[in-house]
Amino acid sequence: MNGYRKYAAAVAVSALFLLMTSLFGANADSPSAKSTEQKAGIDMGTVDRCPVCREYIFRHPRWVVLLYYEKNGAFKHLAFDGLKEFMKFYAAPEKWGDYANIRMHVKKIVVRDYATRKPVIAQRAWYVAGSDVNGSKGSEYIPFKSRKSAEEFMKKHHGKRLLRFDEIVKESAGGLP
Repeated sequence: MNGYRKYAAAVAVSALFLLMTSLFGANADSPSAKSTEQKAGIDMGTVDRCPVCREYIFRHPRWVVLLYYEKNGAFKHLAFDGLKEFMKFYAAPEKWGDYANIRMHVKKIVVRDYATRKPVIAQRAWYVAGSDVNGSKGSEYIPFKSRKSAEEFMKKHHGKRLLRFDEIVKESAGGLP
């Protein structure tokens, strides 16, 4: 077999494998399960679990929130299966493990635009609260990169409020949407 045929055969086998895993579900330990998320700019592995509810994050890719931080000179991340779960953690990080001072070491927080599924820095996103769209745990703050997209979604899905990240952090102590 010449080089081109070997290459074409390898590509065909890879495509078949990806098709089969997408149709029948990827194994939690399968590297292909996370390849789609990595291509989308979200560093989300199949072993990442939400520190609050212990759910595997890959099961809720639309709702993922990633907190990147530095600890003892190493860069790390925590993954959450929605902004509500993230806010529970952020309100009292020490409750969920050795994270008492994590806020001082946060490098970035990333959410996923609901419409495009592209990563957005959480502090730059617009959030719709009180819509008829539920997240992985029920009522959820729905993130969007642009205000216009958030307002369009709000009208279509009966959203109640349009918020920024800092507003959600302030009100999260008083209850979630």
